[in-house]
Amino acid sequence: MKFKKGDRVKKRSEPHVGVVIVVRERGVAGSAVTYTQYIEVEYENGIAIRGEPKYFEKVDEVES
Repeated sequence: MKFKKGDRVKKRSEPHVGVVIVVRERGVAGSAVTYTQYIEVEYENGIAIRGEPKYFEKVDEVES
């Protein structure tokens, strides 16, 4: 799944929801293929973390 800035995501092992602020993509040499190297997610309390996209999932609604 490709993430983009502004997407609401949560880490698979945590209940906290954050917003994607950086998406770092890399291209494969000699090809038009790109892949996401890492994303940075910022939470409400101001903490930002960087991680591989496979550890995150998109969130449609806030769970109460």
